[in-house]
Amino acid sequence: MALFWLSKLGYKQGANRIMDILQVGKEPYTNCDRPINDGLISDINSKGKYGFINKYGRTIIDYRYDYAHAFSHGLAVVRCGYRNNGVIDTNGRTIVPFEYDKIEDMNNSGYMYAKKGKDTYKIDKNGQVTKL
Repeated sequence: MALFWLSKLGYKQGANRIMDILQVGKEPYTNCDRPINDGLISDINSKGKYGFINKYGRTIIDYRYDYAHAFSHGLAVVRCGYRNNGVIDTNGRTIVPFEYDKIEDMNNSGYMYAKKGKDTYKIDKNGQVTKL
């Protein structure tokens, strides 16, 4: 894992990332190219799976997704497999099932838009899905 971060981020950032995960000095995690939203950072492990960590590098949501967007309004778009997109909350619970070809991140209006085949859906911040 250490070599992965050193090669991915370069020596200085990789070393800082490793120190953050090991909680050297217990400083908050600040060396990341991903935003800390709703207290969590989307992160990738050495096997290419995504999960979420807190600002101290502790795993909060296990590394089980093939891709993960940052949280917005307590929800994150994640993908399992090639096109199986769904939405989870900050506890890792599935809010929108993994059955959509694509889901866009939540916009400023508080909605996400999803595609399944030729159909388009609107998803609100409570996970309610409406076909358009």
